Amino acid sequence: MKILFVLCAFILTEVKLQEHDDPLNSFLHLKKNVFKMEPRIIGGADVLPHSYPFQAVLYITYKKRLYLCGGTLIDPRWILTAAHCVHSNNMVIDIILGAHNLTNLGAQDTIQKFRSTSYRKHPRYNNRLKLNDIALIKLPENAILNEYVNVVPISNGKNNYAGEMGTILGWGTTDDGTLPKTLKSVTVKVMSNRACKWTSPVLIQAVKQSHVCVSGAGPKGGCGGDSGGPLLVNGTQIGVASFIVNSCTMGMPTVFTRLNQFNDWIIKNINSNSDEVANVGDIVVRFVDAIFAFISFIVNLLF
Repeated sequence: MKILFVLCAFILTEVKLQEHDDPLNSFLHLKKNVFKMEPRIIGGADVLPHSYPFQAVLYITYKKRLYLCGGTLIDPRWILTAAHCVHSNNMVIDIILGAHNLTNLGAQDTIQKFRSTSYRKHPRYNNRLKLNDIALIKLPENAILNEYVNVVPISNGKNNYAGEMGTILGWGTTDDGTLPKTLKSVTVKVMSNRACKWTSPVLIQAVKQSHVCVSGAGPKGGCGGDSGGPLLVNGTQIGVASFIVNSCTMGMPTVFTRLNQFNDWIIKNINSNSDEVANVGDIVVRFVDAIFAFISFIVNLLF
């Protein structure tokens, strides 16, 4: 018997971009995404404007295509996001801080705009298994901290947060399928990894210690445009939006990268002066991942 499972990362909110469009000042027709996921924040509502001053909008240009992701300001010079949002080299990332409404951005005096080509995926990021799905983007200069733009604390220690209520943020498409103008949030319950695993045979295999899940009951949860965005508990960021299984509206858990497993890596990179995008470890992991993908393809053909 052949068993096939797919983990659906959130990156796949793609927006049409004409060759000479400025992604900071034009918006943007949603295209059908590759995995046929509905790119939505499910069960969400508008937030109070500028109540989450660390939330970032990322417009990522790659091969003349534009992708939407979320991120958070964790240091005046650094944005935290998911590795699957910056999965390739030679990406150009436009970062907007201090935004609430994504229309007419040029007329808003609360926002700060940056363009960066300096980013670092975790060297052991595995796209196939969605492991170590975390990345940092270096701003070309420090963000100016004020009431509209500020940093978020990230979790440390060993708290697994199971049973606590959390908040997901994002500009992902809403339940009715329209692209929202304003930042949305949804309140969700953090699950234990054990409970998360038993919601699906796929998650039994996929969820590891470096993940944290939230319940999708409602249905509630994140989806496409919410990639790389935060999971918050009591004002502290504990996760980065990574993947779901199947459709966003099916009530399945949303899975995040668990930040207290990556404190040392985050601190080391923030304190580093290097602007390297990739390193030898990254290349080796990509090579090994390609080998496993090829083997899996052959096995599926034979059996």
